[in-house]
Amino acid sequence: MRITNEVKTDLAQLIELHLPYWKKYLENDEHFNDLTIGLPDKGDCWGYQTGDNSFTGGAYSFPHWAVTSFNLDTTSAELFADVLYEIGQIERYGNESQHIVIVTAKTSKKDKP
Repeated sequence: MRITNEVKTDLAQLIELHLPYWKKYLENDEHFNDLTIGLPDKGDCWGYQTGDNSFTGGAYSFPHWAVTSFNLDTTSAELFADVLYEIGQIERYGNESQHIVIVTAKTSKKDKP
């Protein structure tokens, strides 16, 4: 999957125009919010959602998701760079990149049989 230049331009404009508005809704107990960009295999269109819209957001219908977070200090350039990074991960690894979990565990001597 490769995204088109038009999609890159659209995403930059989306973030530039809406990030100040999205930040207004960060409450005192909510220090960050999510931005999810949904993309098809062709990378020629997109949808988005903020927050946890579960199964009803604009990104849900697309097979590829770039999930990022922002807070009050995040700039438009930083968020756009994060979105492009996440899309690059999808381009490189496919959706599996979003499902990689590294688990580390410490065992004490008494936990060993």
